Order: sequence, then structure tokens, then C-alpha cells
Amino acid sequence: MTATTQHDTTTNITGKKIKHSLRIEEIIPKLTEQAQKDIQTFLSVKEKNDMLQKTTKKEIAKVVTEWVKETNKRRGEHNQIKSTAHMWAPLRKGCGLKREGMVKLNEEDQLIEGEISASILFHTETDGSSHPTGGLRETSQAAAYMSWDIRSPLMLVSDYVCIPSSFVSFHGHALDHKTPLLRSQDAVGAVAAETIKLVTGEDRVVRSNCGWEQEFFLVPTDIWEERSDLMNTGRALLGALPPKHQQMSDHYMCKQSPEVEKLFQDFEAYAKERNIALNVGHAEVAPTQHEFSPIYTLGSISADQNLLVMHEFENYAEQYGFKVLYHEKPYAGINGSGKHTNWSLETTKREGLYTFGNTKMEQERFMVFLAGVVRALDMHGDMLRAAVATASNDHRLGAQEAPPAIISLYTGHTLEKHVKAIIEGGELYVEGSLNASTMLSFGSSSVVPMKKAPEDRNRTAPFPYSGGNRFEFRAVGSSQNVSWPLTVINVVIADAMDYINTLIKEKGVTEAVRDVFAKHQRVIFNGDGYSKEWPIEAVKRGLVNNRTTPEALRVLTDEKNLALFEKYNVFTRDELTARQQVGIEDYNGTIDIEAETLIRMINQSLVPATVREMAMYKDDDELYAEKKTLLSNLRATTKKLANATTAVPEDLFEAGMYYANTILPCMENVREAANAIELTMDKHQYPFPTMEEIIYYQH
Repeated sequence: MTATTQHDTTTNITGKKIKHSLRIEEIIPKLTEQAQKDIQTFLSVKEKNDMLQKTTKKEIAKVVTEWVKETNKRRGEHNQIKSTAHMWAPLRKGCGLKREGMVKLNEEDQLIEGEISASILFHTETDGSSHPTGGLRETSQAAAYMSWDIRSPLMLVSDYVCIPSSFVSFHGHALDHKTPLLRSQDAVGAVAAETIKLVTGEDRVVRSNCGWEQEFFLVPTDIWEERSDLMNTGRALLGALPPKHQQMSDHYMCKQSPEVEKLFQDFEAYAKERNIALNVGHAEVAPTQHEFSPIYTLGSISADQNLLVMHEFENYAEQYGFKVLYHEKPYAGINGSGKHTNWSLETTKREGLYTFGNTKMEQERFMVFLAGVVRALDMHGDMLRAAVATASNDHRLGAQEAPPAIISLYTGHTLEKHVKAIIEGGELYVEGSLNASTMLSFGSSSVVPMKKAPEDRNRTAPFPYSGGNRFEFRAVGSSQNVSWPLTVINVVIADAMDYINTLIKEKGVTEAVRDVFAKHQRVIFNGDGYSKEWPIEAVKRGLVNNRTTPEALRVLTDEKNLALFEKYNVFTRDELTARQQVGIEDYNGTIDIEAETLIRMINQSLVPATVREMAMYKDDDELYAEKKTLLSNLRATTKKLANATTAVPEDLFEAGMYYANTILPCMENVREAANAIELTMDKHQYPFPTMEEIIYYQH
């Protein structure tokens, strides 16, 4: 496979470096003094309706225009930036792009090219009814608007200026994933700042950060085109695994094919030019599975980066002859893909609020914020489960190295011991007890010993404390927009910290933390989340186990959750109800498409191929009879699935449970019947690329 890379080289016809991203902090010094004051005020004031002056917007647009013009001089005439594109995160997979040319008419009606007006840079309008909205928009009331999130950098992508934006309806309802995330960042930042003031007496500005780990599979385009299940659904609906797949543990961080190595190198360079540092990239546990992840940053910026990376990586992969599968479980029986979401709070002075700390004050602050996480997960585990609920992620959760659907917190045994000591009357600060790292010897005079973390890793936990400064939401699915789970985390933490702030005012810091740990310690689980005993134990503890997406999404309109998001001005009741509708419609539609695709693959390809093959054995009565039995079973299970698809209830949630409890089991029966035929069929007669060909293309 060869590729002609599309990415803009760092240097070009002028020999000078091209700047592919532009931050507002780089724009401000180029503005007039009055415009600088205006935008600094806008960035610091929390009023939701605060406006920028028109003159300030025009000055910013002029700086951006000059940046693009300078870039075009260096790019050459066949590689010009020609338009702008507001990028947003619709309530579906992938990103939305509203392209607009950089042209305008002057007073003499002459066409002026290369100018970016303030009106185009900051805002644009489009049809909101043609996207999933959960009833918030319809054809007769379709207006929707995008506005640049100025804290997120502009980026040059292909031939356009990418403008990360929010997307709302005519009435201000969020029609995207990003707008609620921005609201939630304001909410948790304000509450956390109050907590710090109460605990330490210091005034701090707090922000929530994110670092995602994007997993995915690669499949050659020619194979993808011969598998209608991969094309239509993103996962293989049938196909037997080869005798050797991932059980020998010889794929994780192994050597990748030259094509994949080159793809990674080129794309990492492309991302770096746009200030997205993909500093981790490697082969994952399953064959053809990979991962990359960037440096930690502000949650909303990180979400924009993930959206752009997923979009652009697909374009890059196509040039190398690959399709990218972001589906959480494209191949049954081997590892699925997650988007492990590392989340934390820190001050603008770079003080990590989930770092143990060395001083008494730092450790007390840490225990207060840890108590917030404990309460948040116990009180709102249902919402965190809902935040990762999709048809594709349901296949992954609880299977092959994915965390279970039960939301619990892994603290590590040392920290859990300290929590119990506090409940029993101990102090929040115990010198050296938490931050004590021990030396790890390799038993060789040639290898330098190292300090190891205070606690081990637990990959079976959905929300483990990780690395001594953050939490890792491991249940997030690879195809998801990371903004939605980040929004939920921010809001449930804000609610928990609000509660703790009230307790601190009533009881003081130590008693407030002790009270919270005592009430909510049941959510702490440091054992094996994959064990058969854990779901039973979780029920005894009273923890929620919503195994399927329909069960998980129902809770969105529970009164406590409607009131929760309304309290922090993140979702109105209508907005949260709309998200529930979008979610269940997506679930039902996904499985409906899968079922129809599977039925067609069987009836149009596998059954005819089996009949043709049987003719080869018509003189062998025993073999013919065996194949006839297998074919009869396949046709019977397929007919049962087809009949089941005609009886789907009309109610969305009744339909969802029907898809989960009836359609999916029927599909699994068809898969088993189809795989049984494959394993006895002449491989030259099998009508699809086999799983062996799919996962071992690079060998």
C-alpha cells in the first residue's frame, strides 16, 4: 500500500515555517489597547450574555485574515486556504463542518477574495432540523446558530480555517455536545474555587482537564469493501476467529507494519503542526488494534482535538489504503476499543487538586476533593453509566479487558485504608502515609532502580484513581464524543462539592469529609471488576447495574437528574429529555441496521454459496447430509431473526428493550450458525473475507 500524503509540510516554497494553529492569546497582543481590554474583560467575566464590541471582533478578524494571507504566500498557488469552516459536535458520531468561502463584495460589487469578515469568523447560521435534535428542532422551526469558542485555537485543515464552535437552536437550546461541556466547566470551576477558599483561604481559578486515549482498528479498504457489515455497521456481524488471535499476548506494543508506522509518523507530524501533541502511539492488545493519545489540556480544547483527530485520521488512513474502525467491538471474541478519559481539576497556578501533596494543607485539600469524587460516583453512578451508553459500547463493557457497566471507584488499598481510618476518627493528614513512593529494584547492577507509584493499576475498574493526579473514566467508548461524559463528570462533581461546601460551613473540614466517606464508602471497590462475584456484591451494596443502553438512558429523565443539570444551568429539562430521545433512537436504529445487514449477507451471499458448495458433495451422502443440516439451521435462525424484526414495538423504550432482549440474541444465533458453516466450507467458496484475512492482513 502506498500513499500520497495530504498534510501541509512544516516548511514549503518560501522555506519558512508555517503556523497551522492560532490561539486567542497570540491574537490579543496584536490588537489595539481598547480591544485588548475588551477581550480580556470578556474572558474573565462569567456573565453569559456579555458581548464583545464590534470593533474588537473586526480587529480579531483582521489578525486572522493576515495570518491566512501569510500562510497562503508560503503554501503556493495550488495549496491555498480558500474558506472557513465552523466545526461542531452534533448529537451523532463524527463532526459537523459549515464551510463558507473567504469572499465578499465591495461597494462597487466587485469580488474580494481572501478576506475573513468578523461576522463569518465569529458566527454562522444553518439548518438545525436535519441533525439529531430529540425534537428541539423541526422543519418548520429549523434555525440554528454556531459561534466560535474563542478559548479553542483556530486550525488550518486542508484548504480551510477550522473554527471550533458551539451549536444552539433559535431558542438557545444546545444542539451539540460542546455547549453543555462549556457550561459544565464553568459550573465545576466555580464550585471548586469555593471549596478551595473554604479549605485553604486562597482565591483560585479552577479548570477541568482531559487527556483521552483513542483506540481503534485498521482494516484494508479492499477488505472493508467486500464486507457489507463493516461498511454498514462498523463491526463484523459474522465470522469465526482464527485459531490464533490475541491469546498469546503478542500484539500489545509490538512492531507494526511499515504502512502503519508511516501512517502514524505522518499523522503525528500533521497533528503536531496544529499544536496537538500525540505523544503516545502504539499497537494495542488485539491484532490490527492501535491507540494514540495527546498531552493533557483543558477539557473543551481536548474534546475539539479529539473530534478533529478522529475526522482527519480517517482521511489520512484512506491514503494508505485503510479504513478506520472506531466501533467499540468490531470483532467478537477479542478486545474492544475504548476512549479512556483521564480527568482532573487543577488551578490556573497548575496545582493539581487530586495530587496527594506533601504539606498538611495540600493533603487536607486532596482528601476534601477525593470525598467529592466518592460522593459523586455513589450518588450519580446512574448518570455516569448513561454517559457511556451506546449500542456499540454495550458489546464492550464487561468483556475482554473492558470495565463492567457497574460504576465504582478504585482508590488503591493505601488510600482506602486511610479513608477507613478517617471514618473511624482519624485525621485527614498523616505524615508520609499517602505520598510515600518506594524504590523498585530490578535485581541487576546494570539497571537503575526507580520510584514506583504509591498504588498499583486496576484495569478492571470503570473509574480508577490513576497516576497520583487524575481519574481515568475507562468505560467511555471509542466512537463517542468525549464531551458528553466530561459534561456528566463535571456536573456530578460540582454537585458533590457543593454538598461538601455546605457541610464544611456547618461542621468544619474534617467532620465534613468524615461524614461523606462514611455515607458513600460503598462505591469504593479495589477488587477484580471482571470477577463473577462483583456484580453480586455490587447489588448487595446497592450499586446500579444498568446492563443495556435502554436501561441506562431511562434515568436521564428521572426527577433527580433533571433537577441536577437544571441547577447548574448545563441542561434545561427539554435539553436533557432531547438527549434521551436522541440516544434511544440511535440505539434502536443501530441494531435495526445491523439486523437488516446480517439478514441480507446470509440470504444474498452465504446461503447461495453454501448451496453451490453442497452440489460439490452430492455423491457423498454423509457429508451432504451434514451440510444440509447446517444450512437448515442457518435458514431457520435467519428466518426467526427476520420475523422478529417485523414485531418491534412502537414505543421507543419498549423497542429498545426488545432490540436488546430479542433481536440481539437472534443475531447471535445467526452468527453461530453462519460460523459453523464457514468452519466446514471450502475456503474458496466462502463469500466474504475471513476474520483471519481481516486481522492478519499485515502478515
